[in-house]
Amino acid sequence: MAAAISHKLSNAFEGALAGGGDPATSPLYVFGPFLSLIVVGAAAGVADVTFGPTVWLVVFTIAMVSAMYRLVMRWVTDGSGGSGLSEEEFGSWAVKINAGITFVEYTLTFLVSMSALVTFIADRSSTLRGAELLGIEARVIIAILLSIATGWLVNRGPKTAARFFGPATLAVLGLLWAMILSTLARHFGLLGGFPEGTPAFGILPGFDLRAFSLAATPPLTEAQVAATTALHPEMAAELGLRAGASPGSYFHFTLGGYVRILAVMTGIEVFANLVAAYGGSAADKARKAFGSLIIIMGTAAATMLVVGPAMFKLSTPADPEVSVFTQTMDLLLPWNIPGLNLPLGTLGTLIGIAVLLSASAASSQGLQNLFLGLSTRNYVPRRLGRPNAFGVADAPVWLEVAICCVCFLAFGAEEETYLAIYAAGVFILLSMTGWAAGKRLIRELRGGFEAGKAATLAGAVASALLTSVATLIIFYERFAEGAWTYFLFIPLLYVGFSYFRRQLGEPGELAERLAEIELTAPGGFGPGQRLPAPAMAEALPAEIVEAATRWPALPEPGSGWRGALPDLARLLVPLDGSPFSERALPMARSLAKGGGRLTLLSVLPAAQLPADGSLEAAAALDGPVGERARYLQAQVARLAADGIPADAMLRGGKVEAAIRGAAEAIDAACIVLSSHGRSGLAGFLLGRNTRDVIQQARRPVVVVRPNADGSLSDPRLDTLVVSLDGSTTAESTLPFARLLARLHDAEIVLLTVLEIPRAEDFGLLADAVAALRARAEAGARAYLEAIAGALTAEGLRARIRIRAMHPARAIIAEMGATDERGLAMLSSHGRTGLVSALIGNVAGQVVTHTAGEVFLVPDMARGASAMDGAEG
Repeated sequence: MAAAISHKLSNAFEGALAGGGDPATSPLYVFGPFLSLIVVGAAAGVADVTFGPTVWLVVFTIAMVSAMYRLVMRWVTDGSGGSGLSEEEFGSWAVKINAGITFVEYTLTFLVSMSALVTFIADRSSTLRGAELLGIEARVIIAILLSIATGWLVNRGPKTAARFFGPATLAVLGLLWAMILSTLARHFGLLGGFPEGTPAFGILPGFDLRAFSLAATPPLTEAQVAATTALHPEMAAELGLRAGASPGSYFHFTLGGYVRILAVMTGIEVFANLVAAYGGSAADKARKAFGSLIIIMGTAAATMLVVGPAMFKLSTPADPEVSVFTQTMDLLLPWNIPGLNLPLGTLGTLIGIAVLLSASAASSQGLQNLFLGLSTRNYVPRRLGRPNAFGVADAPVWLEVAICCVCFLAFGAEEETYLAIYAAGVFILLSMTGWAAGKRLIRELRGGFEAGKAATLAGAVASALLTSVATLIIFYERFAEGAWTYFLFIPLLYVGFSYFRRQLGEPGELAERLAEIELTAPGGFGPGQRLPAPAMAEALPAEIVEAATRWPALPEPGSGWRGALPDLARLLVPLDGSPFSERALPMARSLAKGGGRLTLLSVLPAAQLPADGSLEAAAALDGPVGERARYLQAQVARLAADGIPADAMLRGGKVEAAIRGAAEAIDAACIVLSSHGRSGLAGFLLGRNTRDVIQQARRPVVVVRPNADGSLSDPRLDTLVVSLDGSTTAESTLPFARLLARLHDAEIVLLTVLEIPRAEDFGLLADAVAALRARAEAGARAYLEAIAGALTAEGLRARIRIRAMHPARAIIAEMGATDERGLAMLSSHGRTGLVSALIGNVAGQVVTHTAGEVFLVPDMARGASAMDGAEG
């Protein structure tokens, strides 16, 4: 996970250094694929037409998207950025799409950065290009070794990673501006001008409208086809080059260059994620974050406009030995560093290697944050976000390294291989953010028209259209070269996230917001990214923090408990004649200890029942109906012999509706039914009906699991584990717990699971989470101790437990200590995951996996209350 913020970023420049490593590196590797296409792949003269318009189109896109992010930074100040805005406007599906694409993007960042890094190394080592070891390219071996080393260092914690990678962003900014200033100085003759014979070019790119023409480019000569095929066989095959034919239209090459150079915008989202790291008011934070964006993206745009034409005219894209960036750097910075005999160009290569290594490491840190946020929000298993001995989640990093190593072996270590796929994902995310911004502005305009907002809306829609069109172009141009993988991996990841969310349940609102911030937190090694930090949760809504840390006031110990004990006078026990269903009988007998009466119910097809529906008439029949009626009569007789008053009834129709109707008819205080044990709620009646009974019941339901030995002996209820979350709905289990504790001399364990996760599970927000958790734990302890005191005053045994894990796992763990002599007591519709819809995530897991029985109390306000009775 990312290093925690050690202090508030004080100005825009600090923010640029803290988060600008990835976007600042993009000019180092985007020019090669761009120039290779338009210079090598096109006929003579095509590059002169299309180069300038392509660059201007990219710069215009940078400006429009940057303006869009100005809005995002004003609206979203908790650090969740465009992803947070998309979730607010589009709902949870946007979270899963964003997370899936972000996972792919972090992996591609690693692939592109590591490939470009190896290219820079090869630029200074001619023997490396083409060399092999055991049939594997030397550059691939280097990429794999550096990937493993980077993963190892990142997984040893942020301080270790920072010592090795350092604030390389400052160095690369210095390198880019040195090249910009050198280009300008040479244009004006301040440094002696360009070498003799250098083709003439302007300070800025030209703009030839022919670049947007659908007219065919000039036909290729045999020499051009032969040269292109020899140097770039894959590109020659892609373009279908042949002598005497045109390789395409001018517009085709303009768009082709556009999609290759658009990767210059990767990482722009990071500045919206950094908003919460600045000091000051929300407006100040947004202003400083936008300033950081301008510094980095402005540098990228300036490099495009000023150094781009020099790179176009001075470099030779067909040179297989040295990249176009290194060629241009050596020409623009030909001097030696005094006293070191180190050429500035070589120093620039070292800076490029350092910053690309830093960008790879930052992508790994970002992936750690992503999986921490996803695991906290229950979109992936918790073990994927679990910290190692150094306090960081290492599993996601090793997963990323493994994927990248496989890609290097399968597809090579050339950055062009991964660049277009990388840009495709970036623009999907940017498009979603643009449309989310437009949706927000439309909603605001509906509240009252303002000319300024209308103009802003027009700009946001233009940005969204531009990024959407760019996305379509990228997929059209590069679909067969890897962009198709998004149509495979994103749906798979979406389904996976949805599955785990359903299985693990929804966390509380505060946990959601904390995880949302951590999920989108960037990795980096600039100022403010090294030490543990105090105050990152300031951007959290106060009402959410208050709701998660406030607990209700309760009577002082000794003053008694509010409310009446329930009357368990009538208990409904559905039976279907199978041994599975009979497992509910011992629990029902135990609950009837206080003088309750059992009603046994069987549900059969209505058409088979006798006209009067009586049990006696049914018992006189032959066939299944008679057998079932006689079975119920025998069970009633056995209960009577044991001194348990009981009766029975038959009902027709759908099982769940019949059970609910019977419960209403006899005013049952509780429904007792059996599960199929640990195989899940497959149900004793057609499976699905059991789930429906629990979900739809307006009365308490006890779900019984089989005894370990399969016997039907009465259960020993030594411990009642009562889950509470501070809501009155959750407290509705307490009257039942008090009654059962008296009947069985059982101890009541008052369990709560804090909504706020453990601080050690966080990086960026660790200290803020620790402070919030301490506040919530103090409130929870006082709340539980007040309840325990009131119960003790009644002569009951009670103790408290506060756990820090998923609610279902907390209950299961607590029940595991009861030696199968416990009863878990839950309610529904409270304020945390404990009280999600019955048979939803928590209750379903508890019923399936707990070591004892489960007592489920629905929200009593939903229907007839079973709590009428005299105070005991």
